[in-house]
This record gives sequence, C-alpha cells and structure tokens, in this order.
Amino acid sequence: MGLKIKQLQVWNDCLFVLTKKTHQLLYATRLSGLKEKVSLKAHPAFEDCKIQKMAFGAYHMFVLTEEGVVFTLGDNEVGQQGIPISTVKIIKTPMQTEILSQISVVSFFVENGIKVLDVACGDNFSLFLTSEGIFGAGSSLQGQMGG
Repeated sequence: MGLKIKQLQVWNDCLFVLTKKTHQLLYATRLSGLKEKVSLKAHPAFEDCKIQKMAFGAYHMFVLTEEGVVFTLGDNEVGQQGIPISTVKIIKTPMQTEILSQISVVSFFVENGIKVLDVACGDNFSLFLTSEGIFGAGSSLQGQMGG
C-alpha cells in the first residue's frame, strides 16, 4: 500500500486515517472485522485542507487543520462541539455514512481571528489550546473544566 500513517482512529464503526506526508484525512465506513481489506476514501470536505490532527470524544470529533481551523461533527447535545447547540442537529446513534456530511466549522475562533493550536475531547466536553489561551466547551457537571 505504501501509505504512511500519522494517526489512526476507530470511532463509531468508522476508521479514520491521517496520512503523514500529505496530511490527508481518509476514512472507511461500516467496518466488519478482519474479513476483508479496508477500502479508504478521501473526504471531499477536506480535499483542500492539510490536516494536523483528529480528536475524538464519545459521540463527537474534531479535525484541526494546519491553518488552525477546527471542523466538527457528531453530537452537540451539551455544546461539546464549541458551537451553539441550536445550529447543529443532535446525533445520538452510532455514526452512519450520512453523518459524515454533517460537518461544521467551529466559527467562534475564525470570527475572532484566533488560531487553534491543539484540541482534545472528553466524553461530553472539549478543550481548545489557542493562540489566546485555553477555551472549553460542553459539560462541566463533574468539574472537567475547572468549574
């Protein structure tokens, strides 16, 4: 295959691969064990992006570009995606192919000229290391964000 892999993650029955040399996000859906070779596809939403990192929570995920822009998809029931709850469809079921098309930009950072340097996820919360400091989003019921 010759594919150099930087990051590999299985999330909700999907495989996500971040390539080392081209910084491309590849994925495969509906994994069925080791019965057959996995067929990876490039996601069209990220064709023109150089991806730095992927981060995964229980039912939400982030894709961070080298430019510091963060894309998100999945569940946003408690605001863990860092965007207003009303703007995202809440997804509670395991990831299906159609969910891959429901991607949002975490626009707060873009609108305020803040570069995201790193992102980390818990089950229902997220932390963003930025050029302006650390930002948190989502549930803090158990003091996850110092509250």
